[in-house]
Amino acid sequence: YGYRVARETTCSFPGPTMRFQQGKNHAVLVRNTVPSSVTNLHFHGMHMKSTGNGDNVLREIPSDDVEGLAVYEVDLKNIPHMGGTHWYHPHIEKQSWNQVQGGAFGMIVVEDDLKGEQTTMQDPKVADFLAQQERILILSNTEGSKAWRGNGIKEGQETIKVRKDAWIRLRILMVNVDSHSSGGLLKFDSVNCPNVLPIAHDGILRQQVPASES
Repeated sequence: YGYRVARETTCSFPGPTMRFQQGKNHAVLVRNTVPSSVTNLHFHGMHMKSTGNGDNVLREIPSDDVEGLAVYEVDLKNIPHMGGTHWYHPHIEKQSWNQVQGGAFGMIVVEDDLKGEQTTMQDPKVADFLAQQERILILSNTEGSKAWRGNGIKEGQETIKVRKDAWIRLRILMVNVDSHSSGGLLKFDSVNCPNVLPIAHDGILRQQVPASES
């Protein structure tokens, strides 16, 4: 399982990052090419309609044939939505776990509207780095509870390069398929990363950015 964009021959792991803008309508086309299977798409954390061609977890996309193409409407024009970090994955009865474990998941980014967000910026330069200096880290344990992978790197470590004395915005998604674990703990090296400050929780900007605690 997995997702690939049009004209690509292989699935990416994790799936491609979806980016949406507030105040606009978007369409996502999904084609199921896995023989003898049924799938769908769930926009986890998004505020959108849950029926019809919206975030409808009861919808089914059969294998690739006349019925194997589905269009999802992501309406952020008529339904107000804050900027944030979310994720997408199948939500089909009795098959979601297998499909996510196979790699069918990815990050969703709803771009910030910094003028409209109810957020206090402690430093006027924060808005600039929020928009420009972004990195993505997707952690997943689809191969076992202790076998975490960063951005799909199976062997070795994922390296995120930054400039010295510069801030970055790190969007983090943790995909945990271990039914006996509710999450994980992410630690930063206090020597190499002395200043790590939260700016959002569960995808939504905090009221004060950055917050003081790490």
